[in-house]
Amino acid sequence: DGTLLQILGRYDPDRYGPKDALIGKKIEQILPGDAGRESAELVRLALYSRKTQRCEFDLNFGGRRRGIEARFVPSSSDCVLIVLRDVSDRMEAQTALHEANRKLQQSRLRIVRAQEEIRRSMADQLHGTVQSKLLVAARTLQDALQKESSAEIKKDIASVHALIEEAYKNDVRGIVKQLHPAAIRFGLLPGLRSLVETAGGPFEARLVYDEQDKDLQSLLTDGLSENVRLGIYRVVEESLNNIAKHSRATHVTATLTVEPGQYMVVAIKDNGEGFDEKMVPPGYGLVAMEDHCTSLGGEFAVRSAPGQGTLVRASFPIARAKP
Repeated sequence: DGTLLQILGRYDPDRYGPKDALIGKKIEQILPGDAGRESAELVRLALYSRKTQRCEFDLNFGGRRRGIEARFVPSSSDCVLIVLRDVSDRMEAQTALHEANRKLQQSRLRIVRAQEEIRRSMADQLHGTVQSKLLVAARTLQDALQKESSAEIKKDIASVHALIEEAYKNDVRGIVKQLHPAAIRFGLLPGLRSLVETAGGPFEARLVYDEQDKDLQSLLTDGLSENVRLGIYRVVEESLNNIAKHSRATHVTATLTVEPGQYMVVAIKDNGEGFDEKMVPPGYGLVAMEDHCTSLGGEFAVRSAPGQGTLVRASFPIARAKP
């Protein structure tokens, strides 16, 4: 019936009180609140099932909250041995580890956001200042071509004009796009399509997703925060860069899916040479991808083997509201 019959083994009366004050009491009277009710139920369950039961609860001893692990072991037909163990240190260590991981995630997020803010600032400066000056220079040279001058001078001016046009249309625009992909402000798909279509490498790249999935379509259009869109974009971008540099792949597929638990998943698979994960340390690109993913509470993994290509997989918690 849950009555305490005897106390065995080491016992600290200064912490738990004198033994005589506990003998003869029911377990609900000894352990306060939910701990007592749960323990009484587990006593009965241990007797009926003849199997050891286990639980953990917090108790206040000497003004300090302590974590207690309790095991309810059937010892006879009508008695149960309750083994109590103080696990406060373990629980405090788990709490400290959880807090450290939370602070690490916040730190990564601050670093990623700072990097992206610098990129955005540089992109704005290039777009607003450098491009404008190149346009003015190009127009000045164009005007000079209309004036009377020797054929040789006109040839030189035309050559310089062509270089400026090339720098403006290709180099500066490309740098601005890499620094901050403006397209993702209006949805994830435009930015990813542009990445895949302009991927620089001797391979065919495809973007794959279920166009009939209305929930997925809604997310890809405007259901993700800009942080998540940017994180997915950077993972695909860095993956394509790595593939172009190292893999010798001929086919690359970037797949978007939604998993239970509200996670957006992007997986980039190539048919390249692959590598031995144990022998090749992660480079800057992989570290950057992992930071973008884990800083938002997601998970990042790379799977590869020599001759079997590489799979990069990143999951992001779906954040419908902007943080």
